[in-house]
Amino acid sequence: MIWNEYKFSVKKVIEALVASWVGMLILSFYYSGTVLFNREYSKNFSIVTALILIVLLFLLIILLDMLIKSVEIVRLSLLLLVSMYMIIIVSFTSEITWLYAAVLIELLLVYYLRDTDFGIRIRDKYVFAKSSYAILFLLVLLFIGGYTVMKYLAYRSPNFDFGIFANMYHNMKEGFKPLVTSERDKVLSHFAVHFSPIVYVALPIYCVFPDPATVQVIQALALAVGVIPIYLISKHHGLGKKTTVAIGILYFLYPALAGGCAYDFHENCFLVPTLLFLFWAMEKKNNILIILFGLLACMVKEDAPVYVAIIGIYYLCSGKSKLRGSLLTIASVIYFVVVTSLMQKYGLGVMTYRYSNIVPYGVDGFGAIIKAAMSNPMLLISECFTAEKMQFAFYMLMPIAGLSFANKKVSNFILVGPFLLINLISDYQYQHSIFFQYTFGVTAIFFYLVIVNLKEMKPIMRRNCLRFAMVASLTIFVFILPRYINYFNYYSIEKDKIEELNEALEMIPDDASVSASTFLVAKLSEREFIYEYPSDNETEYIVLDHRWSKYSDVAIDNLKMRGYEVVYDGTNVLILKLK
Repeated sequence: MIWNEYKFSVKKVIEALVASWVGMLILSFYYSGTVLFNREYSKNFSIVTALILIVLLFLLIILLDMLIKSVEIVRLSLLLLVSMYMIIIVSFTSEITWLYAAVLIELLLVYYLRDTDFGIRIRDKYVFAKSSYAILFLLVLLFIGGYTVMKYLAYRSPNFDFGIFANMYHNMKEGFKPLVTSERDKVLSHFAVHFSPIVYVALPIYCVFPDPATVQVIQALALAVGVIPIYLISKHHGLGKKTTVAIGILYFLYPALAGGCAYDFHENCFLVPTLLFLFWAMEKKNNILIILFGLLACMVKEDAPVYVAIIGIYYLCSGKSKLRGSLLTIASVIYFVVVTSLMQKYGLGVMTYRYSNIVPYGVDGFGAIIKAAMSNPMLLISECFTAEKMQFAFYMLMPIAGLSFANKKVSNFILVGPFLLINLISDYQYQHSIFFQYTFGVTAIFFYLVIVNLKEMKPIMRRNCLRFAMVASLTIFVFILPRYINYFNYYSIEKDKIEELNEALEMIPDDASVSASTFLVAKLSEREFIYEYPSDNETEYIVLDHRWSKYSDVAIDNLKMRGYEVVYDGTNVLILKLK
């Protein structure tokens, strides 16, 4: 009866066969045990076995399609199996060309299935959305917090950018001042380098759990909080519950989110929640919240007012809130001028040298940058399109299906400004890498644009953009995942080394001054004086990391001539004490 009622078509049969073929490829890949596809892969491939698997999978897909009439099983199988195959492929390679090919195939597949809704329904959408965002909050916190804490415990977190912040939080707890000794090899306020009073917001957490690992958790918590304004903004714009949840999932999978923590803690992590909450406050036209989150965002770092000013200009030019936009822009510009002037006079200045690629030799300062932008705009444009920056743009835009640019309103493109100013124009290599903290501000802006641009789309276009974003982000996430998992592996594989380091470093008194190799600074940071070796400062102890290469006998002899004696000589670490 079911068989007689079932409607066959040539298209459905072909789709089921393709899905079955891809399913066979997945099974064959795991059965073969081959690590990476190459031309030798087909040598032991059995066509007979392959055909049997294809037939069995074909019959299974068709049978399920017959039994579950409310869902388009054939097309859903095609989408899931092809996406799974692409994800498996990229998980076994580090070659980015495979990733490009996988994302292109997924784009073509989503386009082919553009008119299909698959028939999947959710009964209680309200509970589904709320519970999904609670889970996403925990996922972001546990994933980012987990891998960064494990990196620290495995002694893989260097002085820059973790030891300095671990030492800063310790000194803030002890004397409420953001003093650091390992940042510029002397006792110095971190605010002389980066003016970031926002770090005090998390100080109570550190005071309750005073440990360097807590600093990593603080960063993960700040990024996890970002899911809250994403939910609130999506709800404000009336997006459906499934769309809202999809955006939250994209946030968790977004490569620049976890990637921005790859080189440990940085105050830029606070840009994500503060800017997103600022967008929400502006959308709700809540003046108190606008002042609060606008100020908090500016307090992240001396260049953070740039983001706030551009957000203000956006609301001014879009007509959404001209008065609030104007006041936000003016206030943030004033804040920027005052802070940078004070840093120029009392601190170490502002790092405008990162734009030396667009200004004449020997010239520096914001005036030179503005002059270069006005006089030679083509130079700025050309700097945005290097091969390295295009790869960076791929990582930033493909996981959200380019939705930050998908709009008809010219005013929306104002918000793309920081992506150009902060990430693409400068030739400072870390500013156009997803594995550094310079993407956090743009991440917040991009997700706001994802929400407002999806709102303007027709349902079918919105659905297809989200489908592509979902499979592309998951594929890219899996491609990058080994970078994070490795820290868990290091902790397991190098357990003996870690235990020796832990035991050896416990020998050093808590009140002693220390100069240590970069990967040992964080562990020794809970003291008043900790420097990165080599240091110009004479300290009571010098701790040298021997895990990768031992310091030469000549170097050790020189230290002995300066009055140091060896008090611990292990396989992985050498400790010397001043006589």
